[in-house]
Amino acid sequence: MLKNVFRFIEANYADDLKVERIAREVALSPSRLIHRMRSQYGLTLGDCVVKVRMEKAQTLLRNTDMPIGRIAHGGRLSGSELLHQGLQEKHTLHTQGV
Repeated sequence: MLKNVFRFIEANYADDLKVERIAREVALSPSRLIHRMRSQYGLTLGDCVVKVRMEKAQTLLRNTDMPIGRIAHGGRLSGSELLHQGLQEKHTLHTQGV
């Protein structure tokens, strides 16, 4: 059941994803969905949405020459979230000698 949650988020990450909408898509009440996500994965639904959005943004940053602001806007991320992630990734690559 929760795999469908992740699939839905990945397919709709650029949309305004509210708990109610996601719960409706997987036929759970919002409170039940929140509880199951936290108990099975230790994450909030919002954490999952941001994680997927950040992964999509990382892919675009690596594989395109799109400006950060455009990537952030299209993925519903703030520029500071994307910048933070980009700096983390750059630091990791640098410390690994890449």
